[in-house]
Amino acid sequence: MARSLHLRDGVSQHLRLNFVDGRWGPAESGQSRPDVNPADLSDVIGEFAESGGVDVDRAVDAAAAALPAWRALGPIKRAVPLAEAGRLLAARAEEFAAAITREQGKLLGEARGEVARARAVLDFTVGQARLLGGVTAPPRTSGRSPTPSAARSGWWG
Repeated sequence: MARSLHLRDGVSQHLRLNFVDGRWGPAESGQSRPDVNPADLSDVIGEFAESGGVDVDRAVDAAAAALPAWRALGPIKRAVPLAEAGRLLAARAEEFAAAITREQGKLLGEARGEVARARAVLDFTVGQARLLGGVTAPPRTSGRSPTPSAARSGWWG
């Protein structure tokens, strides 16, 4: 059985990479940057890929290529990973709140509120899948269909 990652344990090596098109890989620049606790500058949370426009373009292209298969699943099946994310977020809410505090310097109460809000958004979005009845609702502001991507998270497709 794999050991659960505790956020104080540090960052796994793969988190220094980008996850694009189902694979971990370095940023085009090959560089990373440290993420430092603003309340304790000696506390380096981790090193993360220093991504740029080429990386965003690669992620958007991969998301666009995946869109037909994602759209074909229908809203009910697309809601499954969101429901699981909500379950995991609820199970580890205090751990996430502590990580937000450490990374952003927020008060723990504010961080707990962020976690609760994220859970509420996930719950709402999962519920919307059943209300759509399998129909993709276009956005009101344009005639374009939303495209999920690493640069902008949107899953209705």
